[in-house]
Amino acid sequence: MKHKKRQVLAASLVVALALAVAVNWYYNRTGPDTQSEDAGQAEVRGNLGDSLLVAGTTAPPEDDKTDAADDSAAAQESAVQTAANAARYFSDAKLRQTQARDEVKDEIETLMESDNLDDAMQQKLLSLLSSLDSRQKTQADCEALIQAKTGGSCVVVLSGETAQVVVEPGTVNETTALQIAEIMANNAKITSDRLTIIEAK
Repeated sequence: MKHKKRQVLAASLVVALALAVAVNWYYNRTGPDTQSEDAGQAEVRGNLGDSLLVAGTTAPPEDDKTDAADDSAAAQESAVQTAANAARYFSDAKLRQTQARDEVKDEIETLMESDNLDDAMQQKLLSLLSSLDSRQKTQADCEALIQAKTGGSCVVVLSGETAQVVVEPGTVNETTALQIAEIMANNAKITSDRLTIIEAK
């Protein structure tokens, strides 16, 4: 009887030990099957993490990225073209101004060399020449000050009691418009109602 009890006790211990080993193996296994399951779980966790990480700033699909890149390149090309057109305009405008001024000066100087001029006419021509030089200086001063305020090129055209100021595209806003008006009022005596500000195209 005692012998049977010992056998049953030993068998129970063996079963309990085998069960403990099996449970321990199940929870601490590191075989290939377990690695693939863990990898799958890690992948799922990674994808969920990615989704949470980019919530609100979701990366656009590849097609959208391509369209955005095309739009950006087109906008950049358009900006470069606009800047080139503006630079060409300012260069041409400065050249035309210089040529027109030189032509007028040449005409005045030619007239002043005439033997048929009386003193009164000669004084008028000298006054006109002085006025031309003064206007040239005023235009140059205004242009320099406006360029300092806007950070871009500009052309000032004085015509009697009115004036036009042509500036680079994108340089005019409420603040710079007021600054330009102040510069023209202080240096050229042109009030804002007789001033036109234009962006070159």
